[in-house]
Amino acid sequence: MNLYQKFEVLANQDPQAVALIAEGKLMSRKTFMAQVEALATGMHVKGVKSGDVVGIALPNTPTHLMSLLAVARLGAASLPLHPRSAPMARRRLVTKYGAKFVLTGAVPANAAQIQGLRFLQVDEVLLAGQGGFEAKALPAQPDKDTIARISLTSGTTGEPSAMAYTHEHWVSRVERTSVGLDASTRLLVGSLHLTLGNLLAFSAMLAGGLVVFNPLKGTGNVFMETIRLYGVTHANLVPSGIKAMAAMAPNGAVAFPSIKQLRVVGGALSDHLFQLAYSRLTPNLMLPYGTSEVGLIAMATTQMLKDHPDHTGKVTTGGEIEVVDADDRVLGPNELGELRVKVPLMLQSYYKDEARTKLKFRDGWFYTSDMGRLSEEGFLKIEGRSDDRINIAGTKLFPEQVERVLISHPAILESAIFTVPEPLVGKKIVAAIVLAEGATLNTEQLVELCRSRKLADKTPAEYFFCAELPRNASGKLLRGELQKLLTPQASLFPLASVKGPSQ
Repeated sequence: MNLYQKFEVLANQDPQAVALIAEGKLMSRKTFMAQVEALATGMHVKGVKSGDVVGIALPNTPTHLMSLLAVARLGAASLPLHPRSAPMARRRLVTKYGAKFVLTGAVPANAAQIQGLRFLQVDEVLLAGQGGFEAKALPAQPDKDTIARISLTSGTTGEPSAMAYTHEHWVSRVERTSVGLDASTRLLVGSLHLTLGNLLAFSAMLAGGLVVFNPLKGTGNVFMETIRLYGVTHANLVPSGIKAMAAMAPNGAVAFPSIKQLRVVGGALSDHLFQLAYSRLTPNLMLPYGTSEVGLIAMATTQMLKDHPDHTGKVTTGGEIEVVDADDRVLGPNELGELRVKVPLMLQSYYKDEARTKLKFRDGWFYTSDMGRLSEEGFLKIEGRSDDRINIAGTKLFPEQVERVLISHPAILESAIFTVPEPLVGKKIVAAIVLAEGATLNTEQLVELCRSRKLADKTPAEYFFCAELPRNASGKLLRGELQKLLTPQASLFPLASVKGPSQ
């Protein structure tokens, strides 16, 4: 059964059940599927056929969600073109993955200059699909082996790679993402351009629940008010957002009483941030671990996070994980090495990237580049990324080791560690600090914090304060961009550098 057929079955079971809430209005499953069919018909009228790639350049709206199903219904594949990406980056994606069409809200002024690419304005597509033009009957349903989605990786270390998901693989990913979702679910939709965003939205709906679209964009307060207004039960939050949310929580009560599952995604969750989220946001926390390529691998419940601080739970049903050294030797309990994983129906290659496929997919395993340990009981602990590991004069550390210490200070909203050249020892550790609103902090307090937590020679040699850290569309830190913060010409704000202990 393809993904579209899954939704047909759901709609036929209860056509009047609510599928989504957007801008205070309810949409039934029947209306949702009618809109999907109108989009599919309109794109078919305008020439989209099986095997085509359609770029999706739409905001985070119900129409965006419907368009993913509509493209899949035609046997075509959707390609995310995130609005926060630079125009040239979107152009490279269109070229690399052979998109013939781009579905958009407004056709760009230079559309005619882009040869071989047709822009489809979504309102015109809907008009065509609803009979404003001579409608065409939809083609036969695609089979389970038809490519339906070209899903991009996070791209934190450069150009994103892609995975080509067939209907079968996409359905499998949706099902593996549905942990804790049921008919009572009211999911606050994340970015549909991101793999996790569309997987969770589809998971919630196919579980019998509904999805809620944020009525506004902007501050964390909008996120908080949307949860309260619509009784949201499931939502995602990146670790860097926990402190800001906690600061807005009412005194003596948790911020999200309706939440049944708050998934902290996109990074590690230190024990300090867990305790803050648990006491100020909701006691119903989940920490998933997964990758864009493979999907959900492990999940930590609230009780697991209490019992095993700084860990990431246990491997989910059907998955496998091993810790290996540089020679692929499987390591024992609590030994540090690279994590390699397997899950059911796992893809075995990147799309149109043979060189990277050989590096990351080997002997049926996916090599994550994450460094971690497995306890004797099977609890997973992520230490950091192999390519982020710092080596200074024989001292090896992962940036997260220092960042977990710094973020524990109440005045610090975010922190990031990197290195810069240093004449005497080759390089030194630098800490970028984002202060909480209205907070003040001096160098001596930072040094004392590191000393009290026994960081020793892992203590940063220099600290500076900045307005924000560079992050991608999924909220992940772009470590390769951190050094640019030290160049005033490349910065949007004045730098205030202060010296710590020398290395």
